[in-house]
Amino acid sequence: MRLEPSCIEATDLLIDSLSDNGYLDEAPDAILGQFANSDVDPQQALELLQSLDPAGVGARSLIECLCLQLRSLESRSPLAETLLTDYRDCF
Repeated sequence: MRLEPSCIEATDLLIDSLSDNGYLDEAPDAILGQFANSDVDPQQALELLQSLDPAGVGARSLIECLCLQLRSLESRSPLAETLLTDYRDCF
């Protein structure tokens, strides 16, 4: 990956903010508000974090974690993703 050093630093800050379960309990904007470089896109740093292994790391909820895990599979299941996102109250 070719990434700006500031994006890598921001992602590292998000990694340091993960809970023991690998969840991101605070909003990326709030975490990166402490970051000196204001040019960093919090969404880009979050997407980079969530692209790392294990699948689901950096999720902000159980549903998001499961969706990230589903998206990492070679044989994706759009139906499973729809069930998770549209019927999350059942979980």
